[in-house]
Amino acid sequence: MKKWQISLFSPIRGSIIFGILGILMLGSCSDDNKIETLNTFRANEIQLAIPDAELVQVRSVASEKECMINSLQVFIYNDTYISAPIYYQEGKSGQLSFLFGNGTASPTITLKDYIPQNGDRVYVLCNMTDRNLISDKGDYLLNETTSEEQLKNYSSQELMKGFSSSQKEEQSIPMYGWIEWNETATSNVCLLTRCLAKITVNANWEQLFPDKKVYWEWKNLNYSDFVLDSDYQGDIYKGNINENGISEKHDLLSATTPLDESKGLVTSYYLLEYKHSTYALGKEVDKNRFYRDRAMLLLTVQNLDESGKEYYRLDFWDKNTGAYWDILRNHSYLFNITKLKSKGYTTVLEAVQNPGSNIEYTITVSDNWSQGFASNGQYLLKTDRESIELLKGIRDPVVMVKMELQTDEAGNVNFDNVTTRRVRALEMDKKTLFPYYLMQMYYSTDNKTLIPIKKTTESGLPDSDVELPANSDKYWIYACVSNTNLKFQGYLEITIGNMTKYIPIKAIEHSEANPIDESGPANSFITPITYGIYSFDATVIGNGVDGIVAETKNKPIGSNQLGKDVEIYHFKNSWGEDISVSKNVMISPKSSKLIWQDKESLISQVTFNSETNKVEFLSKGAGNGVIAVYDNYDPNAADANVLWSWHIWCTEQPDIIELGLPTNGEVYSGINYRIMDRDLGATTCIPDELTTRGLGYQWGRKDPFIGSSSFEGTENAPIYNVRGTDLDFEEIDKNEKIGTIEYAIKHPNVFILSDGSNSPYDWLYYSLGNNILVGNQYLWGNNPYSLYKMVNIETMKTLYDPCPAGFKVPPADVYGAFLKKKIMGNLISTDHYYGMMDNEKFYTPSFTKHGAYFYYGGENSMRKVYFTPTPIRDGRPDFTGFLTNDFYMGHLAATGLYNDGGGSNSVVTFGFSISDFSVGCGWGGGDNYWIDRVAAASIRCVRDE
Repeated sequence: MKKWQISLFSPIRGSIIFGILGILMLGSCSDDNKIETLNTFRANEIQLAIPDAELVQVRSVASEKECMINSLQVFIYNDTYISAPIYYQEGKSGQLSFLFGNGTASPTITLKDYIPQNGDRVYVLCNMTDRNLISDKGDYLLNETTSEEQLKNYSSQELMKGFSSSQKEEQSIPMYGWIEWNETATSNVCLLTRCLAKITVNANWEQLFPDKKVYWEWKNLNYSDFVLDSDYQGDIYKGNINENGISEKHDLLSATTPLDESKGLVTSYYLLEYKHSTYALGKEVDKNRFYRDRAMLLLTVQNLDESGKEYYRLDFWDKNTGAYWDILRNHSYLFNITKLKSKGYTTVLEAVQNPGSNIEYTITVSDNWSQGFASNGQYLLKTDRESIELLKGIRDPVVMVKMELQTDEAGNVNFDNVTTRRVRALEMDKKTLFPYYLMQMYYSTDNKTLIPIKKTTESGLPDSDVELPANSDKYWIYACVSNTNLKFQGYLEITIGNMTKYIPIKAIEHSEANPIDESGPANSFITPITYGIYSFDATVIGNGVDGIVAETKNKPIGSNQLGKDVEIYHFKNSWGEDISVSKNVMISPKSSKLIWQDKESLISQVTFNSETNKVEFLSKGAGNGVIAVYDNYDPNAADANVLWSWHIWCTEQPDIIELGLPTNGEVYSGINYRIMDRDLGATTCIPDELTTRGLGYQWGRKDPFIGSSSFEGTENAPIYNVRGTDLDFEEIDKNEKIGTIEYAIKHPNVFILSDGSNSPYDWLYYSLGNNILVGNQYLWGNNPYSLYKMVNIETMKTLYDPCPAGFKVPPADVYGAFLKKKIMGNLISTDHYYGMMDNEKFYTPSFTKHGAYFYYGGENSMRKVYFTPTPIRDGRPDFTGFLTNDFYMGHLAATGLYNDGGGSNSVVTFGFSISDFSVGCGWGGGDNYWIDRVAAASIRCVRDE
């Protein structure tokens, strides 16, 4: 009998390709008799695919030891043989001659005495031995007479928990998978699933704990029965819970001080899964509440002489949402310890009883181990996901799956001749097409042009079946999910040539959405950076009736006592209607849509839930986006109007910095302002990082604008739609219809440019009559009659304030904390209202490459706040685009008046230059450090107290 070899998948030129070693050509197969292929398949061979193994998938996260096969069992069943397998084969280390390839290769199993028949169910189990045995070799966990039902529901709790007991050999991870045999396929590929979760802990131990000894232990790790179910959907927590409540080491490597000190601290662990979110030591618990009995990592630190022990608790906890994560097989979890907030607890009991508030860490979860592909031995179909979950009521098409065809390195397959490229949405029987009223599908070959699937059934209704064009190797499939109420579940069937792949589809229930507006309504919501479905109330604009400034009518401006109702000072909704506490402050949306986002796939789905009147969206990662609601069921319709929009700020919760102003009579107020540690839209507060720059806001508008793509350049940073397609930045010249509050609300993505004649240097449009006016002074809640002093500053949070709930645009005096001398300048004069603070009046800042620290609290104080420049987008007709990136300008709530309201429309700002190390704060109309109302600049939000 001739010896066979295996096709290896290798990462070359950034894609997965075939490196075929010693392939024997025995014949050919064809797709409609149009394609010749290399047949590498033998009737008694099974090809194994190990997720994220090196040389198997491009984005490798698995190490070689995580892909090793030291023992193997194969069970084959059919409709006649279910109480016991029709065929069984086994082998351990040294007995695996029927296994070709190992570790980082994609192995092939040769069945010694059996040729599978079409429809046979083949199960492959790897590394499932009892490591509790003294010999360290172990016996198989399942015997050769196991029934198919016993196999699929096998409880491995008692035998797998001893994995940590053996330290004498490189231990391998249990894996399993199954396939239904297909005689027409050129190869039968079985994708293996790891039975364990991977836990990694990252920290700079030498910096955090200098001259200390560090180790940790797992506590309260008790598991339900593990089920080797081929159709695993997450519901596997069915079984026994240990009664004693004492943790054992259920990980692959030692969870205490390493046996070999020279190797350093072990940082990766492999655990059995556990429904951690709703169980603690077997008891049902609330997934959003802390319980001491939850599984956790206990970090122990002590002196080298083993004295002075301290303890820190780390939980599988999303600190932004307050929800606990399940520990799932085939998923990896990363603890990243960033800093210590205080000393650890002095006893284990005290540390276990309290959340880990004395240590700062983040934890992220990834399913990278789960990425998969399908192959027929000649070419490969790669998809970016193995399951599809869709929110109900999606009206703007979202990506279901991206798929790519890839050939071997030699290019032996001509894809132009592979004409069968069919995609269908099927119900659970894999035969019936999804009904038209549930899903409308689209496809694209460039992720830009969406082509609706227009094929119709006999009744004339749209179908969910499409033949993809044969002139591409990449496809994107999209969907709108019309109905918000009905549950749906099924499969996306992808057929390429003689290869078919099924991807499960199911609806995401509304109950899974986590509210992000629990602190109240606002125009911006801080959203966790972890994967999740989030929601907010879409019927309240801004911060509701609390944000209406009733005093904008019948008030004087400058020295002119306007004895009439000046409409330009009214608050408006998107229809241009006056807003009051009794009318027009509520909206009734019909749909929602992502306007833009600054990270591709940051927000991947958006919907409006008509039952709860909430916007729901799915996001993952750090970044920014803007979501709008519409008056039309189709947000992309030509007559669809934006009713309101919200900034989605995906970031860790900002720290709060207290800026206590001095108390000095008429000079300083003594207010203890509390500001964020970052500008609005920044996702970090790390010096000189691009992500520490915030977004830009035109004065008085609630919606943000993107900055530049680098510190040095002035090119716009990229923005994307919900499908990851690049969008163009929009600018438009102001006129009587465009320069209005209602236009700004309906077009949150449009930067409005000023002109030189009507209301110069303002994005609002108005004519200058006998009573010379400036634009609405109240948009961000400043009282223009505070006379620009550092005391008695009156501000309120308005409907158009862009800050999150509990915060507002900072008042004019907030940065008085940085001053060592009082404001100088003509605060009130016959022809100007302005004030200035400059270099010599500030405590000396310390400059970094792209920013500066400002000090407060006294001459020698080390308390400081960091700022980094966000490019200023100027909207003047003679100077559009970005100003120098060397300047920081931060908007304050106040807006300045010039020449008794003569139209300068400058606003109060705080700023500095890193090119000449100058610092200042301008009250409008001064020589420096002021900008126009039309310009977009940064905002540092302050607590609304």
